Amino acid sequence: MKNRKLHSFAAYACGLLLTLVMTSTFVSCSDDEGDDGGGASLSITSLTPAKARVGETVTITGTGFSATPSQNAVMFKSTQATDVAAPVQEATATTLKVTVPANAVSGSVSVTVAGKSATSPQPFTLDETLGAPVLASLNPTSGFANAEITITGSSFGASKDAIDVLFGTVEATYVLTVTATTVTVKVPVTLEAGEVDIKVVRDGVSSGNTLRFTVNATPVSVKTVYWVDANTVYRGEIGDNGIEITEIYDQEGRSLQGVAIDSEGGYIYWGRAGGVSRAPLDGAGPVEDIYSDASKLAGIGDITVDHAGGAIYFTSIDASNAHSYINKGSLDGATAFAALVEQDFALVGFNIKLAVNDGNLYWASPLVQEVSMASLSGTFTPTVLFTAADGLKGPIGVAVDKASGKIFVTDNGELTGMGEATIMSGNLDGSGTLTSLVPAGSNVRFPYDAEIDTENGYIFWLNSTTDGGPASDIMRVKLDGTNVEKLFDGFDSGISFDIDVR
Repeated sequence: MKNRKLHSFAAYACGLLLTLVMTSTFVSCSDDEGDDGGGASLSITSLTPAKARVGETVTITGTGFSATPSQNAVMFKSTQATDVAAPVQEATATTLKVTVPANAVSGSVSVTVAGKSATSPQPFTLDETLGAPVLASLNPTSGFANAEITITGSSFGASKDAIDVLFGTVEATYVLTVTATTVTVKVPVTLEAGEVDIKVVRDGVSSGNTLRFTVNATPVSVKTVYWVDANTVYRGEIGDNGIEITEIYDQEGRSLQGVAIDSEGGYIYWGRAGGVSRAPLDGAGPVEDIYSDASKLAGIGDITVDHAGGAIYFTSIDASNAHSYINKGSLDGATAFAALVEQDFALVGFNIKLAVNDGNLYWASPLVQEVSMASLSGTFTPTVLFTAADGLKGPIGVAVDKASGKIFVTDNGELTGMGEATIMSGNLDGSGTLTSLVPAGSNVRFPYDAEIDTENGYIFWLNSTTDGGPASDIMRVKLDGTNVEKLFDGFDSGISFDIDVR
């Protein structure tokens, strides 16, 4: 009996102890919940500094703040209809470090924690004077001497005359544009290849930080390059003074595609919606619309020139997107163009090339994953050289080297959704298989056109997009696949180009 009583008492004591522990824990949790400020009431005692610029840090001192930054809502008066929130960088129960937000104006600052709010007893004053320039990013981060680059940041002002840009100790000669947040400048031509730190000086006030830029070694023996985007014809040159890109013809709204150089005749040809145009290579004009046909020339793929034969060859699609054509015309448009072959739309040829010394045309058809050729002697009969069975995913550009018996292909698997993009090479007669010359990666992004410089031994191609977005660039590589170089960049939506072989 005594043992049973002791046992019951022990059970009762244990139960009581457990109840006390649980109650204590509950009370403790309830007291702690939502109170990082040690139970102190919410208040603001000071702002330090009380005057600051947008983007600068202000320390709010007070009580009752949450030690979790996201639990503190800090609001500044604003140019908008409502107050603007300030990012909280650091938080304790008694201090908040916040960034003055964009659109802030002078006025009181408020803090809200767990539904309770406090307002600063002193007003905040927005400092609208410019601080030292702040550098955030460069685009691009590498390039040739004389290339244009854009520096993004803040506190640049709006006057070109007030801005100096230093590449190391070398001051840029050409500051092109200045806004409050961007500076566009040309890389000094006297810089040696390698890395250099850029800083911006405004009215003698230097940026507190620098950005690293890489000056690319100037490629040697670069042919003059011409290219088109949707609205403009450009010329690009690289020489002792670095890179020079010149807009030679503005064709706004004409949807340009396809371009070819007649070096001997001094003309450049390009395709447009509804026809083919030409103009002098020197950019002096006039522009001549040598062929127009809204039905059969609704869209132009590419153009190639046979100066000795007095002819141009160009691919096109019709207005109904039902048929594609390979056409022949005269250099000046005096003779009506004629279709050498009419075929299904899916067989449309891009980047047509003429190998004059063997009298053949070569072209790529990405939609059916084929590279084809046809002889200009006798009946024009297309022959397929390579297909998907040879590894093609979206062939769109070709370049021909008759001397070595090779054909080079820009294979744009990204365009067709069939895979990656690469530069490939194979035998000109279609024998054997294709091999990779430049593998997929940052050097090959949505490639379109391809050209060859047989004199110096390079294949050129145009990337229509890059890692940074829609910006295009023109690349080259040795015929053996070594020494990949970027030549021209900073233009948008490029598709077709040609090189001057003089």
